[in-house]
Amino acid sequence: MKTFDVSKKVMGKVVHLEQGRTKRWILKFIFVVATLLTSCAVLGFIAVQIISERQGWDLLTLFQQDPEIIAAYWKDTLWIFWEESPHLIVFTVIAILVTAVILIILTGQRRKIIRKKLTQLEKYH
Repeated sequence: MKTFDVSKKVMGKVVHLEQGRTKRWILKFIFVVATLLTSCAVLGFIAVQIISERQGWDLLTLFQQDPEIIAAYWKDTLWIFWEESPHLIVFTVIAILVTAVILIILTGQRRKIIRKKLTQLEKYH
């Protein structure tokens, strides 16, 4: 009489299912984080270009002066620099960075579980 090893067949299906689920989650996570960071970089570049066009960086040359001049005018200089910057883009960049950091923090436990899962799947093969 022939014996069938059903557990090996079932375990192979379970491993295949878990590999697919893990792969999809990792790809989604990387896509979301990469999209957030890319959009942040693009918007940051646009903000730097706008500040350069408005010659806002020239305002910051005050901080290369004597310490007495810096002490007297640093608040005014920073306020004018802030007023010349594109506020909407700066706030959007900050919001995107905060979202990315929160996403990375909140998925920390899930990433640990996936790392353990991947080591177990690797041992199976």
